Amino acid sequence: MSKFEDRLHALSLDPVVDLISLKGSTNGYLIDANLQNLVAFHPSYSVTATFAREYSSGEVILQDKASCIPADLLDVRLSATALDACAAPGNKTTQLAAAVGRKGQVIAVEKDSKRVMTLKTMVDKAGASACTTTYLLF
Repeated sequence: MSKFEDRLHALSLDPVVDLISLKGSTNGYLIDANLQNLVAFHPSYSVTATFAREYSSGEVILQDKASCIPADLLDVRLSATALDACAAPGNKTTQLAAAVGRKGQVIAVEKDSKRVMTLKTMVDKAGASACTTTYLLF
């Protein structure tokens, strides 16, 4: 059981087995069977309130499942190098950074200088700055 799952258990949240069950359980959660580190909650559940510390520190990032799929499909390994060609705001960049680990590299490309600032903030907030990240402006 992961540290996050321990926290879910300590909060007396109810694990469910599928989305239909989750829809009927406002206090439930579903650990995704296909995407690593993806947890679904009932739409009315206040994730940002319950996990305020984790959310503000970047440990928890709110993102829909469809947005998690592209980085997952790359199937990057520890110590690999990955390219995020339209990187801002940084959700996929940080997801890739978690996959490649501290010895890996994510090259994050963003052409909009304002969005680069958002990207840098997101990467730093998620603790992904230990992974080398490059910002390129065109």
